[in-house]
Amino acid sequence: MAGMVLTKHEKETFVSQTIMLSGHAYMDCAFTSCTLLVTNTPLMLRGCSFTNCNWRLEYDVLWGDPKTRETLLQLLRLIEGIDSDDENIQEFSSDLH
Repeated sequence: MAGMVLTKHEKETFVSQTIMLSGHAYMDCAFTSCTLLVTNTPLMLRGCSFTNCNWRLEYDVLWGDPKTRETLLQLLRLIEGIDSDDENIQEFSSDLH
């Protein structure tokens, strides 16, 4: 994430809001019934919980760039894990273009 400063959020609670995750670092935050927006801009999630949230991905998978594809797959695995048993994630970060 060199060169980009993320806006930091700690121990905040978000309810029924549309939240831009990209460009931000969320630590120990709780999201309930939110719409979470993700783009190619870097983001960080650490120790956050998600309950009944919808995810909107506005994400470019760039031709010839396996890093964008792998980051998208990691994000989809994260969302799938949240939708199963564990609504709390330890950490996810992206450092895309």
